[in-house]
Amino acid sequence: MKDAEYQKLKNLTETFNPEITLEQFEVLYKIKESNVKLEVQKQLLVNKYLTTSKSEDLQKINSSTYSSRKNDYDLNNFMLIDYLINKKTLQVW
Repeated sequence: MKDAEYQKLKNLTETFNPEITLEQFEVLYKIKESNVKLEVQKQLLVNKYLTTSKSEDLQKINSSTYSSRKNDYDLNNFMLIDYLINKKTLQVW
């Protein structure tokens, strides 16, 4: 890590739960050992998966679920709805 990058991150260790600036985030994102890049990419992937709403995309992702549930669920957030119902995280009336 370069000295300039270290100086940008130095105040993060001085307080509990600090506010992170965009500049600090970018430095952390570039540092492989911080795992920030990996965590962000995982969250983006999950977000994309759960918010997919086009029928063509849904068929590619999970054709059996789409075929069996396309009339039961709204296409908006189809995978999210399916996940919530199948994982029993909510009560179905």
